[in-house]
Amino acid sequence: MRRIARFFLWLFASIGAAVVIGGVGAVLIAVNMPDKDLPPRMILTLDLRGGLIDNRSDDPFEQLRGDSSNYLRRIVEALDAARTDNRVDGLVLRLHGDQLRMAHVQELRDAITAFRKSGKWASAHATTFSGVADYAAAAATGEIWMRPSGTVNVTGVAISFPHVKDALATLGVEAQIEQRHEFKSAAETFTRNNMSEPARVSWRAVLKSWFGQLTVELATARDMTEDRVRELIDGAPHIGEAAMQNGLIDKLGYWDGFAAAQRARANVGNGDEAATVSIHDYAQTLEAEPENPSARIALIHGVGEVTSTTASTPFRHDALAADRIAATIRRIAADKEIDGIILRIDSPGGGYGASDSVWRAVKFAREKGKRVVASLGVVAASGGYFIAMGADRIVAQPATLTGSIGVFGGKIVLSELWRKLGVNWEQIRVGAQAGMWSPHWPFEPGAQARQRAILDHIYQDFTEKAAADRGLDGPGIDAAARGRVWTGVDAKRLGLVDRLGGLTTAVGEMRDLLKLAADAPVALVVRPAARTPLEQALEVLKESQSPFTALEALVTSYYQGPGWEMRRWGRLVGSLMDGFSMRPAPVGELQLPPYLVSP
Repeated sequence: MRRIARFFLWLFASIGAAVVIGGVGAVLIAVNMPDKDLPPRMILTLDLRGGLIDNRSDDPFEQLRGDSSNYLRRIVEALDAARTDNRVDGLVLRLHGDQLRMAHVQELRDAITAFRKSGKWASAHATTFSGVADYAAAAATGEIWMRPSGTVNVTGVAISFPHVKDALATLGVEAQIEQRHEFKSAAETFTRNNMSEPARVSWRAVLKSWFGQLTVELATARDMTEDRVRELIDGAPHIGEAAMQNGLIDKLGYWDGFAAAQRARANVGNGDEAATVSIHDYAQTLEAEPENPSARIALIHGVGEVTSTTASTPFRHDALAADRIAATIRRIAADKEIDGIILRIDSPGGGYGASDSVWRAVKFAREKGKRVVASLGVVAASGGYFIAMGADRIVAQPATLTGSIGVFGGKIVLSELWRKLGVNWEQIRVGAQAGMWSPHWPFEPGAQARQRAILDHIYQDFTEKAAADRGLDGPGIDAAARGRVWTGVDAKRLGLVDRLGGLTTAVGEMRDLLKLAADAPVALVVRPAARTPLEQALEVLKESQSPFTALEALVTSYYQGPGWEMRRWGRLVGSLMDGFSMRPAPVGELQLPPYLVSP
């Protein structure tokens, strides 16, 4: 009788989950229904509230509240189409003190620059500028307005790293984690209470590279010398009138006055009044594929922490599920309708085995005759670079964080914590290394030797594959590896990257590999296709999880805000506390340390 009761409870809960999620899907369809009737004259508007993202999420709540609307690829495609669209007069960029990422801004800047070179105008309005990245986005336009009470916080770039060794020691917790090699600073989060000198050297070089790129970009955009830009940055923040007098902005004004000025600008001598149209509404009217494309290219997004399975990431948009990505690549390798693959990566890394499985799928596709180009977003480092390095060519933005060819691994030891709490653990084991991953005891000498051998093996595998894929000799890979993080511009110098640019550049590289004309039309086909809310729920249920888990995953996804770089480390700490006992051997993490970039 109890089994029957549980069956009906499960059945009703499943129906309830399907109804709730299906209802959300219906609302999404209604909200996102494209309107093909555009006015004869338009000013396109791009509201950067919420920042820019590399992949349109299939998180239903996120789509509903609009966080996924600033999908960078669609914005770039819309601006490219608008260049030759006689209905479009200009572009208005609206900023709200948004924390944008430099690599994304560089891709947006290139699209706005091409738009303006076609004879169109572009203007920006900001309530305030929170840092140099969002200011650089505005500087790509020809005219910058700011609210009179706003501030231009072009104070430079800073990056912060937490170190929790002392905090763990206070609790009676010890991190027995090692790294390969001196620049692989992720383990230092747990094993030190300050930065090591190699880590400081590595990250200072990253900041100097970023700062140099920004200085050149702002000097060019605002018609200043680089020395003058550095002087203004050192004298920041700049408020209202001072910002205008120093040439950082062109006018002070509220949004209503700015909007009226842009409408007047568009309507001078042009007959019918121009209407403002969201760039997202405009993008929805564009044809999904060009007529008679010369090639069809699969676009695969790999965004977030590299995890092994889809089942562990229901409704999560900040995880790169290796099984799903690898299976997609293998299917495309056998698809005669697809001519090549562009792998768009925005990932700080993750598990060694998961990264390796995607790398192998990339190599498999190439063996089957498919060309593969990797396009690196904000970050494609450690496991993210592992995935990319097997491609025919690699494209990165100058500000992309990449490289970090290294590994760390180990466990968190809780024995002192249990002693403080008066808890005594006892263990019975058979096998010399049985229980070595348990968090309740430190590594014994034999177990520690095996752990070190595993890390050495992973590092050797990573570097040998990188050297073979990138054509680097021993000294070349040693200079590029050892766990060091590079910006895209430095990675290109070292041979880790082939070209600087964004997705548009990656498409150009694919044309070259396929021996097509530089202007040959190609169709980008996103694979795998976005899952509907119902498909996501069924996927969770298929993995023998409770329907309550499906609902919980759906609801909790609504509360996931920005800051996935830090959230993924919360999950990693949880894994470490489990002693890695549920992870497949060999144990190793290919990740960047947790960091926060601030102006």
